[in-house]
Amino acid sequence: MKPKRGHERSEWRELAANGSFQRYWFGATMGALGFSMLGLPLELYALDSTGSAQSAAAIVSCIAVSQLVCAPLAGWLADLFSRKQVILACEIGRACVCFLVVVIVAGSGPLWSLYLCCVVFGIVQSAGAPARAVMLRDLVSERTLFSALRQDEIRLNIARIGAPPLGGALYALGEGWVFVACLVGFITSALAISSIRVAEPRRLPGCEAAGDSESIWGMVRNASGVLLGVACIAASSASAGTLVVVTLRATGGGSAQVGSVLACEAVGGIVGALVLRKAIVSRLGVCVGVSLTAVLVCCVLFGVVQSWWAAAVLLIVSGLASAITGIALDSALFSKVGGAVRGRAISSTFVLIGLGGVSGRLAMGTSLDHFATPVAVALVAGGIGTIGVLSLLLGVLVRSEVA
Repeated sequence: MKPKRGHERSEWRELAANGSFQRYWFGATMGALGFSMLGLPLELYALDSTGSAQSAAAIVSCIAVSQLVCAPLAGWLADLFSRKQVILACEIGRACVCFLVVVIVAGSGPLWSLYLCCVVFGIVQSAGAPARAVMLRDLVSERTLFSALRQDEIRLNIARIGAPPLGGALYALGEGWVFVACLVGFITSALAISSIRVAEPRRLPGCEAAGDSESIWGMVRNASGVLLGVACIAASSASAGTLVVVTLRATGGGSAQVGSVLACEAVGGIVGALVLRKAIVSRLGVCVGVSLTAVLVCCVLFGVVQSWWAAAVLLIVSGLASAITGIALDSALFSKVGGAVRGRAISSTFVLIGLGGVSGRLAMGTSLDHFATPVAVALVAGGIGTIGVLSLLLGVLVRSEVA
């Protein structure tokens, strides 16, 4: 075991000496901080304005739905144009939309205008996501790729730890302040990304190697069970987030308190990134099945108990499951799919994960509006669990070529 730990430390030292990767890491962290702060105040604003859990779920789902619709085009942009320029354009776009949100909230504008801003924000967010993921691969060597993916997951969850408590506290001070903080995060991210130097040869249509396009569909076909399982985890995680926000708010929880509990999901994500090893990637199907089961069990537990500690446990397990399966899936994609079409391959997984997240969030919000909390949780968890069980019964979740 000692040689393996020494090998891992040498990879992390190599990444620490990679200036472009460190600037990418900082810029992506600031962008993730701004994005992670945005969700909670939007949900709270809709919930406080209408009193409807469905409205709170729908306003955040507008971002996810527009991301889902635009994901295929986003993958094409990442493969055809300079990934750095795509990311910069998207960061500027996110900052502009966030500025409009500040103006709307400060002027007590209609709620429909915020829905529209969320749709536009989701389009811009979607356009940059595949380019950001593939740019990471361009900045590091093959030897350090797995460690870079783990550090990137840690980076994302560091932002998610700080964002909910900070967003909730700023929202308590004044509804507009949190959106100003998001704006600062996006501008800082754009400045950091602009300082990166990365060699990106121009990619023209048809330049991909023979079989690269087919490798995308082959990956989806051979790993259908795994991808479906990951989508189920996204659905359970999204529904858990809505469940916690609505339930704790109904029991008198302040925005800062709710934000602090939501940060537990990021703690689980960091733990998942730290404990993940390459051996686990080779058993991705088993990992997905176990992770999904753990999240659903904790979701049912919270639905029954409805306490702060149960919410923390649920979110930690949710973050742990999402981090482990996400890193493992990205690592497998980079090794199985040709470089000329990696953006499109990643965007295809974004579609499935986004669809799962939207479905889970809306299902939970609608169920909470019409049923008692334990019944709503049982219905949503039962539906998600049924899809996961069907994947297992089909025999494609445990063994998959993507691993």
